[in-house]
Amino acid sequence: MRQSGTTIVQKVDSFPTPLHARTINEEVNFVERWEYLADLTNRRNWFFNRYTGRSYPYSPVWKTDIGKDPSEWQLPLIALDDIPTESPWGNAIHMRNSKDGTTLDQIYIQPRMTFSPPCVMKVATKFPASIPANTAHIIGFEVNSQGGTAIYQFLQEGSAFYLRSSCMTPSGRDYQSLEVTPSTPTEYMEYWLDYDPPNVRLWQLQSGVYTLLGTITIGSSPSAFDCISPFITNENTVVTSGWYVNHWVVWQRKAIGKGVTSKL
Repeated sequence: MRQSGTTIVQKVDSFPTPLHARTINEEVNFVERWEYLADLTNRRNWFFNRYTGRSYPYSPVWKTDIGKDPSEWQLPLIALDDIPTESPWGNAIHMRNSKDGTTLDQIYIQPRMTFSPPCVMKVATKFPASIPANTAHIIGFEVNSQGGTAIYQFLQEGSAFYLRSSCMTPSGRDYQSLEVTPSTPTEYMEYWLDYDPPNVRLWQLQSGVYTLLGTITIGSSPSAFDCISPFITNENTVVTSGWYVNHWVVWQRKAIGKGVTSKL
């Protein structure tokens, strides 16, 4: 795992994949990145070993690829010569929702692991200027508990962006939506989705400063046994492209006093 000079307020103890880590007490200057995998076979093996999707237990790719031999699946993880991704990352996920540009498919990518709250997800991503009505690009946490599935998410609809939560409470489902205004979302920017029950916060790194875009206080806190799964998904109802994710990491905070929230 390589390091560079950007200051992130955590020291991490790595899982086998460099995309995910859990925090420990001390601070350190640290940046995680994906290795440049020019060979398609290596990219495919790397990606399939770390991600799953809703369409099939071992498929993080499009539904139109199911039924084909895995060696024929078209990966969303693309190399440097396929996208103008920024240094130091040499790969990016293109979250286009159709393999062939015509057949409508949704793409859903989730790591093969779960975390216990509180948790934070950092994403370096570039959104299109606008997407069609009744469609969505989503980054979020999914919690299977409390009598149903709870979702805490940052998403794009049209040209607007929202922080949203939906979870069960003793009095029924609690749904909240807060419109937020990111800075230059059509450029690669760093976002932090901070799930710190009962609060869900969204931060953006703006000119070297962590800026709070919004906070939602959810209707109930999870139990000590709840597990959350981070995910990114293109849930457009029409064929769309132009959404790129070139960095994605999740931390489970073990020491809140040294965690992200206390340092931003």
